[in-house]
Amino acid sequence: MAALPLVAIGVDAWGVVYYRQGARNETMDFAPSAVAVAIVLSLAIAGLLLRGYVLTRRGDARTTSVWLLVLLVMMLWPAMCAMRPTPIERYREGLADWARAHVDINGLRAWHAAMSTSTATTATTLPAKVPVNSPLVPAGARGLNPSVVELHRNGVLLQWGERAVMPGRARKLFVGVDASTQPPDEGRRFWVEAQPGVYVGTDDPP
Repeated sequence: MAALPLVAIGVDAWGVVYYRQGARNETMDFAPSAVAVAIVLSLAIAGLLLRGYVLTRRGDARTTSVWLLVLLVMMLWPAMCAMRPTPIERYREGLADWARAHVDINGLRAWHAAMSTSTATTATTLPAKVPVNSPLVPAGARGLNPSVVELHRNGVLLQWGERAVMPGRARKLFVGVDASTQPPDEGRRFWVEAQPGVYVGTDDPP
């Protein structure tokens, strides 16, 4: 019982749930982690309070240690929440790892180079959306199941989901033409570099 609240605090502070969602390129969902941690902490603290009450009634010498543990839990959770990376930061870290593991960077750059020399694609027509199921889109990109594929003058942008109030609903990947290319302006703190010239991003909480 004494270890339960500390374990719950550790899992919440580590942000493993949010990281795993990003590492699978899934929509970010606060509910599973927040609800689970809240339930575990509530039950554990209630159990400690009950145990402290019973020991106090008995005059047991262990009473002090129980009340100190309750105080430690009540102080530790806010302190770790203040010091930990935010859930959206952990989510972006996972999304960057997903991009490194699953995206054919060289293939997208080669496709961009080929499309840029096409007579149907000129600097004046970019950025331009390409139908996701178009045979023009490389099979490797179609296999990632994006909802949007865009050709930019300096790279390729893929998007999953749509923008919403909650963060992590719309995720974007930008693959620049080379390692020095910067992504399009999406506002402050949107992009995270997965590797030189490759960026992933999602909106911050409002």
